[in-house]
Amino acid sequence: MRIVSLCVLSGLCALLLPLWVAADPVDNASGIVLELAGPDTRGRAADTDLGSAMNWLEERLGELGPVQRQRVEVTGVESANLILLRDPVVEGSGWVVLGAHYDHLGVGEEGGTHPGEVFHGADDNASGCAVALLAARMLFREYGPTDRGVAIVLFTGEEQGLLGSRAF
Repeated sequence: MRIVSLCVLSGLCALLLPLWVAADPVDNASGIVLELAGPDTRGRAADTDLGSAMNWLEERLGELGPVQRQRVEVTGVESANLILLRDPVVEGSGWVVLGAHYDHLGVGEEGGTHPGEVFHGADDNASGCAVALLAARMLFREYGPTDRGVAIVLFTGEEQGLLGSRAF
């Protein structure tokens, strides 16, 4: 009887899960990656849509708590690391830092091997941000306070020489 009930419940979940996921596409990894690296984006470089990606990510993190901006200059353009913190319950127990970078290469330069081609950056940058956002949601919404502090950091300027992580 338990096995049959479990099968029925699993089947029901399999039918309803796509409806739940489709309700808000940025509640799943593929929706977040599409938002950051989809066909309408311009590669998240300092001279393309880095600022709009930063603002979108700050909004998502802001749903979980106050976000700090750590100013970082990226090839002459002001950008920022985005930092969401939860203090440790046990003083002196340390911190867990989960980071990803949201910048990417942008558009191929004239005279380069791929002039004018948009480098969307889904494989490491956008997918890393998706994992960081989903982990942050789980840690900040579903789990209570933890002995160690938690820092979620979304770095900028990594493609230009690890600028964000060096600033952090």
